[in-house]
Amino acid sequence: GISNWQQDLKIVTDLQHLHQPTVLKSQADNLVNYCNDRIASYSLRCKAINENSTSYNDSINYYESQVQQVLNSLRSSTKLP
Repeated sequence: GISNWQQDLKIVTDLQHLHQPTVLKSQADNLVNYCNDRIASYSLRCKAINENSTSYNDSINYYESQVQQVLNSLRSSTKLP
């Protein structure tokens, strides 16, 4: 869960420091956002379960929509001409 996303975030952050083409830097930035949004979503889901609460649903939905936007962006940026 969260620890895996944190490891992924570290890997992508390390990749950002490498010399790479602009398009790959942009994708790495998107992947950082993706990992951060997944971590936030998972954290809120854990809180909701632990507290047996639905009060986090709006925030969870927000982060899930952010994840979808990043995925859409990554899909469109990897399409071949």
